[in-house]
Amino acid sequence: MVSRFRSKWLKLCKETLELIDDTITPRIERIMRRRVNYVVFKELGKKLHILADEVAEDYLRETADNVILIDHEFEKILREDEEPEAIVLINAFDGSQNGVRGIPFYGGSMAVARYKPNATLEDLEVSVVRNFATNDVYTAVLGDGALLNDMRIHPSVEVRIEDSIIGMDTSVPDLAALIGKLGGVLRLVKDVRRMGCSSLEVCEVARGAIDAFIDIRGRTDIVHLASKLIVEEAGGIITDDLGYPLKTPLKAKERVKFIASGNEKLHRRILSLIRKTSD
Repeated sequence: MVSRFRSKWLKLCKETLELIDDTITPRIERIMRRRVNYVVFKELGKKLHILADEVAEDYLRETADNVILIDHEFEKILREDEEPEAIVLINAFDGSQNGVRGIPFYGGSMAVARYKPNATLEDLEVSVVRNFATNDVYTAVLGDGALLNDMRIHPSVEVRIEDSIIGMDTSVPDLAALIGKLGGVLRLVKDVRRMGCSSLEVCEVARGAIDAFIDIRGRTDIVHLASKLIVEEAGGIITDDLGYPLKTPLKAKERVKFIASGNEKLHRRILSLIRKTSD
């Protein structure tokens, strides 16, 4: 039976992300009717992300007990006079450049841990990721499996990297250097995907649409890892780039390197190839 804490926060996360969706999606639709250049796209993405953050914060102030809210740039205690009940990771508009360009792969993500000093990603108990373009909702509650639109999901059982399709985050100033680190994987993998919304891409691993997702840039904010619990509860595996559990502190501006895979055998193979290339 799901605890009261987990049940409450599953509901609040769903409601918050739906409210953000209802707020920014009409604005994205208006943007699509305009002809704008890259500079405008970038600025619009930033403005919509700020709006999404404001919507989330306002709603949680109204509906939740005191929490520590963690986003890309800030860490806020919503009520200074009360001890926090929970720590909430939120990426209110992930894949914003996809959104303002009309690419239907963007959304929002939230994950919740009970408040305690020195909480880490290992302490997450509830996770919700919503694709704003499709209204698909991924959810996970610790010990209760992972769902897509209330239907249970499972990751890929593919163990051969030669038959695997793998997602990668390649947004770096020096792409050639990153490709060098991933050379062992790239030489063997069947195909690669780069979709531009890491929280949803990890969910694609959770439901078996892709076999693994790699982000070893060291540039990813911890808020992108709200989907960690989803891939784990689905039956997949996610670790840092050395194969260790993700025990990153739940703090703003923490950066993470990670690999998510459908199964342990494929995961070990990917880690081995990256290690050999790096040596």
